[in-house]
Amino acid sequence: VFYHFNVFQFHWHLVPFFGLLMVFGWSLGLISCALIMRWGQAAESLAWAVPFLIQPVAAVYYDLSVLPVWAQHIGWCLPCTPVFEGMRAIIRGHGIDWNLMGLSALTNILWMLAAAATFLWVLHSGRRRGMLTRVTTH
Repeated sequence: VFYHFNVFQFHWHLVPFFGLLMVFGWSLGLISCALIMRWGQAAESLAWAVPFLIQPVAAVYYDLSVLPVWAQHIGWCLPCTPVFEGMRAIIRGHGIDWNLMGLSALTNILWMLAAAATFLWVLHSGRRRGMLTRVTTH
């Protein structure tokens, strides 16, 4: 209302954007769960900070091109960056960029594999070392 932003200008393109961001969120969630499982409550604040740590290089609020080159390289390794760049392209009237969608899907797969592997590694090492405790209430 205040900025005359029309979310309906994305038409059906908003659905895959939302899906790609959701999958990346699941990856970050798995990594956060692994951190909490490994270091307990001490890692909880780090788990909440993860989105804020990646936000500067993810090009959420600005074009990726305004960042230094080294930060752009980091940004392109995140699945959310191509999504935000693709949304900006639609707002500018360029239509959907399927290359950006493909890059986001590919990096999502890599992030999900890395997150699942990290989670399973922490789970198995925690079981071996007896670091996982069973909490029950009676």
